[in-house]
Amino acid sequence: MTMKTQLAESPDDLERYQPSSFDEIVGNHELKEFLQEMIYCVRVKGHKSGFNMLTTGPSRDGKTAAINLAVKSLLCCNLDIESMKPCGICENCKSRHHMNGTGEWNSIVDFSDTPELNPMPVRFHYYPIDCTWVNSERIEELISELRVDDGNLKIVYLDEVHRLSRRWMDERLLKPIEMYPAIWLASSAIVEKEGDDDDQKIDKMFQNRFSYRIKTQRPNTKEMLGWLVARCKQFGITTEDNGETLMRLVERSNHSPGMALQVLNKAHKKRKPMLTLKMVEDHIFDFDE
Repeated sequence: MTMKTQLAESPDDLERYQPSSFDEIVGNHELKEFLQEMIYCVRVKGHKSGFNMLTTGPSRDGKTAAINLAVKSLLCCNLDIESMKPCGICENCKSRHHMNGTGEWNSIVDFSDTPELNPMPVRFHYYPIDCTWVNSERIEELISELRVDDGNLKIVYLDEVHRLSRRWMDERLLKPIEMYPAIWLASSAIVEKEGDDDDQKIDKMFQNRFSYRIKTQRPNTKEMLGWLVARCKQFGITTEDNGETLMRLVERSNHSPGMALQVLNKAHKKRKPMLTLKMVEDHIFDFDE
């Protein structure tokens, strides 16, 4: 099974579509703004901590995709600082190792060719942690690596972070998050509701370690419709009418980009890629909330 912290193996797999720029992310305006500010402050001002962020919301709302893009932008050797768009052709952009979810990935990004940025090479240490599968030994290894203050930038991404509390591993990270200089990013698909059991929530003390707590925001109808039109054009998918099918997809997907992609992927897998109203109506949408 492909881990959530891994980039899609092929752009033809629309269900695991990964945006190549922030313009391709729809909704989540607060999350995008935070990530772009973080990229600017790290790449231009040289900040190495102070951006601990926890984002929560239903599955398929774009949390992991946005964070993956932000990390890719941080590691890009030729980042366009104005658009925050990674080049897509440098060694770091082409490598999938920094998103494989199996351990750390190190990279040196040399800014010497862009004098408006930091003129010195920067070494990034990126630690993507899939909290669904991580064990206590890996947590201890991570803490040991973070404890070493080598002056390098360290980024930790905790995917599905609520899984840690269910196994009492979140407490082990309380002091490291607070003490060691690093950027901590965390996401969770948990949707807290009144009356939920404690094991369905993220511990309050753990939440307090994150200065930025951002809930996902789904796009409005106009944004979602425009995004679907762009994705259909990008992947050569036609529709059988002048907009009714896409509008119905907006409604049935409840404005969730990831849910809509599931239907687009079905259309794309046809010999003649076409999205029909019947495909939209027949699809079973499984929402968290």
